[in-house]
Amino acid sequence: MKTIGRKDTVQPFILPTLLGMLFPALFLAVLRIEILDLRHQLATNLQQERVLMEEHDQLVVNLGQRRDFKMLQRVAGERGFARPERVINLRNPGSVQLNEMP
Repeated sequence: MKTIGRKDTVQPFILPTLLGMLFPALFLAVLRIEILDLRHQLATNLQQERVLMEEHDQLVVNLGQRRDFKMLQRVAGERGFARPERVINLRNPGSVQLNEMP
């Protein structure tokens, strides 16, 4: 006759208990790894954003300098451009007006 001891009653619950603790632990480990990866990507993107913002600021300043009328006149004179002798107004397609420049 076989006696039922403590070992026989506890053993069937060990595997489900271990699996019940293992899966949440693995889930938390994966979640922490994902959080670290997201933080790294965020830091990289913030650094790239700072670089792009500085480049944008430089381009805005450069655009403002290129729109400066006096600077455009100076560059045009250096490159051999002269004032036009006449201007053709194309706003009204039926009538072409020639405006003589003073």
